[in-house]
Amino acid sequence: MCVIGTPGVGKTWVASRLALSLGVPHVELDGFKLLPGRTLAPPEEVAEAIRATVHGRGWVLDGNWNDDELAGEVWAMADLLVWVDYPRWLVMSQVLVRSAWRVVTRSEYHGWRERPRDWLSPTHPLRWSWRMTGGYRRRYEQMLVRSGVARSVRLRHRGQAGQFIAQFRPT
Repeated sequence: MCVIGTPGVGKTWVASRLALSLGVPHVELDGFKLLPGRTLAPPEEVAEAIRATVHGRGWVLDGNWNDDELAGEVWAMADLLVWVDYPRWLVMSQVLVRSAWRVVTRSEYHGWRERPRDWLSPTHPLRWSWRMTGGYRRRYEQMLVRSGVARSVRLRHRGQAGQFIAQFRPT
């Protein structure tokens, strides 16, 4: 299963709960792409690692794709594509809370410890999410049409996500 959506929308939250309910590994695409210091791993290494991971039996992978060809390849292997597509105001509030929490707790995200001055960077999730929400939405709409994914679901608010995840909980 693949979980996609704009940066900060809650892909990892949704994916981790789905993986737990299904009893399969949760895989974060950022874990392959991001090196310490917020540098990017070479694309060919990322592709190789992802291919090795998704050839296993059962997985929930979340993340955003820089490589449309690799995305299409992985999406074709997924039994379901879950698109978390919340309104921009909700995404921005989530990113702000998450960023503030990381500063206060001094927690790391893939080798990167956030500081308040980082919020001024054009690549910081606050600015990136604001700029990219519309672009990701258009891009994923087009990719879904081109990819021919057999099954997909688009979650537009938290309540809908909660109901969707509840379907997979063991009874």
